[in-house]
Amino acid sequence: MASGGDFLTLAAGEIGKPYVYGEQGPNAFDCSGLVAWAAAQLGISLPHNAAEQQRVTTPVNTPAIGDLVFFGDPAYHVGIYAGGGQMISAPHAGANVHLGPVGTATGYGRVKGLGGISGTVATLTAAGGGLGAHAKDVVYELAFLGLGAALLGYGLWRSLDPGTRASIRTRTRLT
Repeated sequence: MASGGDFLTLAAGEIGKPYVYGEQGPNAFDCSGLVAWAAAQLGISLPHNAAEQQRVTTPVNTPAIGDLVFFGDPAYHVGIYAGGGQMISAPHAGANVHLGPVGTATGYGRVKGLGGISGTVATLTAAGGGLGAHAKDVVYELAFLGLGAALLGYGLWRSLDPGTRASIRTRTRLT
């Protein structure tokens, strides 16, 4: 079973692509199109409409990585929760898919068919600056997104030095 981290990683790979209303990838997306496209890559079918995505997910009070973030009821906008109060979304015309703050979400929904994560701990030790001498956080997965950025399941760490090297130790228990 795919995880919320897998779902998030797929969406993160589309960061920088333009918002175009009605598009569902692979070159441009609207908000619900990005969500539907990422889910489809994992074999999960979601409608291409924020309100319908809200209707087919299970409401949750506390979001986990990969949960959908809804605005409005019925929803008029949707993103994918990245942890640490951040989400990946295709925000509006003239903007690109990006990672940004959740802000004033009205609800969260769990996608059927995605497994959860718990008990994941990692230590990130950076050499050469950027992240500091030693950084610890609860994380699920590390994915290099280019330009020295790394997505850590429950937060985003950005290296100030794209050449920074890091060592990772993880222990993961899937639920």
